[in-house]
Order: sequence, then structure tokens, then C-alpha cells
Amino acid sequence: MSSPPVDNYNCYYIYQRQKGTTANSYLIQATHTALIDPPGESFTQIFLEQLQVHQDLTQLNYIILNHVNPNRMATLKELLQQAPQAQIICSKPAAIALKAAFPHWEDKITIIRSEDFLDLGEGHKLQFVTVPTPRWADGMCTYDPATRILYTDKFFGVHVCSDLVFDENWKQLDRSWRRLVNICNYRSGESIRIYWGDCNSASQIR
Repeated sequence: MSSPPVDNYNCYYIYQRQKGTTANSYLIQATHTALIDPPGESFTQIFLEQLQVHQDLTQLNYIILNHVNPNRMATLKELLQQAPQAQIICSKPAAIALKAAFPHWEDKITIIRSEDFLDLGEGHKLQFVTVPTPRWADGMCTYDPATRILYTDKFFGVHVCSDLVFDENWKQLDRSWRRLVNICNYRSGESIRIYWGDCNSASQIR
């Protein structure tokens, strides 16, 4: 995917998935249970099958949405059919989008603001920070002090799929992270291709 040259520079926005891609979702099991960021529609069935191996959906307390889009709503709809007791945790812009699509969900939605907390017990007192961007007005991050993990959803995304559970060797990703949007060699006019996330920032500056 490319855009026309900007001024005299030969700049291109690159979107590539030759190295694969993943959809990451997380389950925190404590006194209360919380599911963070269920994936999009492409993964709905396999995701729900695997989730039920690890969690009784009738005992799921919270579904935390750091970002909402139509693709993710499809999975969310299926999930709530099996876990109707679960409460949705999201930002105000996300809540507006959800209520517009599913008006009957209003009682299921809890709106979170920056520095709000959700105590799951056993030290998992989740803290939320809203991080709106021009592209994702509903953006939110969730921090778990018990594990010191920051769940960032779209931020820091990269289309790379391997057997590694954690990105322990950041040098392997160095080429992808060197520039967030595109790299232009404005002297020679040469465009350098990189594997960068979801072209996360490109759409915000066009």
C-alpha cells in the first residue's frame, strides 16, 4: 500500500505481513477474572474454543476493551452470548460505539477514566490510562501491578508471528522499530521497506 510522493521526496507507506501476524488476548484469573482484548472476527471460533479450555465462561467477570472496532464487536457478541454476566470495561468513546451498535448492552458497560482502578483481588488491582489518538479515539491501556505488565492493545504492534511467547530478543525487531511510519531517503529518493505494526501511525498523519 503506498501513497503518492510527497513534495520531491519518494515516500511510501508500507503494510506488509510476510512475517505473519497474531491477535493477542489475555486472561487474568484471580478472585475475579478478566479477559483483555478479545480478537477480531477472523479468530472468533478458535479463540472461544481455546478460551473455554482455560476458563468457565459462566464465571467470567469482566471483559476489558482497550480498543473497539466492528471486527472485534463480532467476537464480543459471541462471547457475551456465552458469558452474559460479564461486565464490559472500556473508555467513554468505546462505550458510545458499543451502545450505538448494541443499545441493549447499556447495563453491561462500565466507563473507565484515566487513573481508575479495578481490583480483581490477589494483588491484581488494575489501573487504566486513556490514550486517545486521531485514529483510535477510544484507546486505553491497562496496567497490572501484580505482574508489572502493561497491556497496550494497538500500541507497539508489529506483524511478526513466531513460536516465541515473549519478545525477549528485541534486536530481532530492531529493523521494524527503527521508524514508526515510513523511512524516506530524501537524498537518493530511495524508499526503505520495513515491517511496522498495523501502519499504526501512518494513517494518523496522512
